[in-house]
Amino acid sequence: MFRKVLIVGGTGLVGRAVLRKIYQKSRRVFIVGLRRDEVEETLKEFGKIKRGRDEVLGEYLYAGKVFGFWGDIFLTLSLKDKPKGEILEDENLRLKAIEENLGFSDVKENFLYNLLVRLKPEIVIDTVNTATAVAYRDQFSAVEDVYKYISLGDGNYETLKEKVENLLLSLYTPLLIRHFFVLREGLKRAGTRLYLKVGTTGTGGMGWDIPYTHGEERPSRVLLSKTAMAGASSLLYVILSRANDSPIIKEIKPAAAIGWKKMGVGEIRKGGTPIKIKKPQKVKLSDGGIPILKCDETGEVLKTAFIDTGEKRFIFP
Repeated sequence: MFRKVLIVGGTGLVGRAVLRKIYQKSRRVFIVGLRRDEVEETLKEFGKIKRGRDEVLGEYLYAGKVFGFWGDIFLTLSLKDKPKGEILEDENLRLKAIEENLGFSDVKENFLYNLLVRLKPEIVIDTVNTATAVAYRDQFSAVEDVYKYISLGDGNYETLKEKVENLLLSLYTPLLIRHFFVLREGLKRAGTRLYLKVGTTGTGGMGWDIPYTHGEERPSRVLLSKTAMAGASSLLYVILSRANDSPIIKEIKPAAAIGWKKMGVGEIRKGGTPIKIKKPQKVKLSDGGIPILKCDETGEVLKTAFIDTGEKRFIFP
């Protein structure tokens, strides 16, 4: 019987499957998801949901012996619940996220670090698709945006500053390395005995010319970045496993696509928010002859049959 197990990404497709298997073999199970609604949905399977509060981690939910926390594990405690748009639009939040991304902030501010230190799990099972979470920050678009701006020779400092900040937020190699520093310190402080990673090849192990599920006939630079980060993370796990006082570290790396989390009929959501149905008004022309289309919300949300692929990500442009 395991004393305490932490499942990182416990609300996803793989995380839920692991949770169901390990539930009967553990005295207490902690799960971490990106959003509260995902945690709540997962906990419904284990009984009546109740609320609790930790003085550092904040609010959590629990049902029976399963305890659920939520937030972005790559960010600080103060930013973990902030929407992407809010971070991008606020200069102070952007700088705080950059400091975390580049490893300038104290490791003790990181959300994942605090989860490990506060919960002290005997076993950590990490099912987060790290390659997707890191590489989909689209470094290429951010680089091109800065390059196109400076090539025009426009001297607007504030505009350039914002574009450079967005570029710094999209750098995924520093973010991946920062993540491993967080793991190293957190696992050591928690006294964890085993860290098991369910990894990814980034592209399901398919070949260069095989169509992908992302609507591409050939892999894009961003999609190939997932494979690059997936490979880099595996070597970093090897190095981490040889650190002083390291727990046992193992990685399982399925070289196949994981297709769906569930099928059903209901609300269609984007980023956890239901998509609202809008009714278009008549098209008008601007003074320059450009069509202007205005829409009114109907008060209804889009509902239809769906397949939930279980893929969750936090994207910076």
